[in-house]
Amino acid sequence: MKLRRLYRIFFPKVCATCGMIVPIERDYCDCYKNTILKAECLCPHCGVREENCICGEDYAVFLPHFTAPFYYDGLIKAKLHDLKFNGRKNESRFFFAPMAKAFSSAFPDVSIDLITFVPMTRSKASERGFNQSRLLAEGTAKLLSLPCADILEKTTETEAQHSLDQKLRLKNLHNCFSVKSGSDTKGKTILLVDDIKTTGKTLSECASTLLLSGADDVYCLCAAATYFSKDIFQ
Repeated sequence: MKLRRLYRIFFPKVCATCGMIVPIERDYCDCYKNTILKAECLCPHCGVREENCICGEDYAVFLPHFTAPFYYDGLIKAKLHDLKFNGRKNESRFFFAPMAKAFSSAFPDVSIDLITFVPMTRSKASERGFNQSRLLAEGTAKLLSLPCADILEKTTETEAQHSLDQKLRLKNLHNCFSVKSGSDTKGKTILLVDDIKTTGKTLSECASTLLLSGADDVYCLCAAATYFSKDIFQ
């Protein structure tokens, strides 16, 4: 740690976003605050900005509680793409503080028992080398001083959600998640973490699985939410 600090003194890290020198104790500067969403702007059930709330629409996917710090656009989109598809695991660190802040701001009076994350099949995890949602969950859990547990599993290999239209997305994940044997979810309030919320189908399926296993309530937190567009739901 001392060598790292010494290195950073002589070779300071410059933020790729704003060009400012990043404080020694951090991996990223605070410029993310310029793009952070106000949690109260998002409907907690459909994940869309409140003025565009789609909860009454047939195509809407219901979430028990949801928030995210960013929109999936620009710099944020690039960072998540690098994290998921270019193997840049350190990009996950950029999102820990904003995600923890977004959750605390949106649900200040909620007491969470544990944090978990959207799982991947073993073959997909082996192919990618890591689960980005797990990285985001573990980092956020540390900041919130909460335990992070690996309690969900994906039992069926499916097509990637981002490659499908809405009709196929709704069917693609049906009954493909389960709670791992021996996991204690009964009566617990769980924070479920994923990287990106588009239609919300993945979160909805995982949340339903947790609730059916005995969880008392499930809150959903993502690094980013897509802008509302009816094209997503076509």
